[in-house]
Amino acid sequence: MFPYSSYAPSLGFYNSGAAATIRSHIEAMRYGHINAAITSWWGANQKGEQLRVPTLLTTAADVDPTFGIALYYEKEGTGDPSVPELKQDLEYILKITEARRITSISAAVPCCSYTTPTIRIARC
Repeated sequence: MFPYSSYAPSLGFYNSGAAATIRSHIEAMRYGHINAAITSWWGANQKGEQLRVPTLLTTAADVDPTFGIALYYEKEGTGDPSVPELKQDLEYILKITEARRITSISAAVPCCSYTTPTIRIARC
């Protein structure tokens, strides 16, 4: 059964990687005085991340350069990434943010990872 829920979004079903969808969601958040959003990040080339996250970052910067995006580092919740893997992932995140010329401090991408019982936050 698609979409695996008995509830439907009031704006209809959508593609979370589509620039138009991202734009409308950020505009709605800004209207509600929300200054940032958190999105899952599963790693480079995982679950469409090579398209979804760069589109999110670019569209967010176009809509409002001060709007913050945080990437939630999902690998910590499903495993125990090694230090070299963490380093490689953080370097990749830096690369995709620099490629989009996201230079404003408020638009920088913090990375959140969950580890029981603490939350660690790294500035990318």
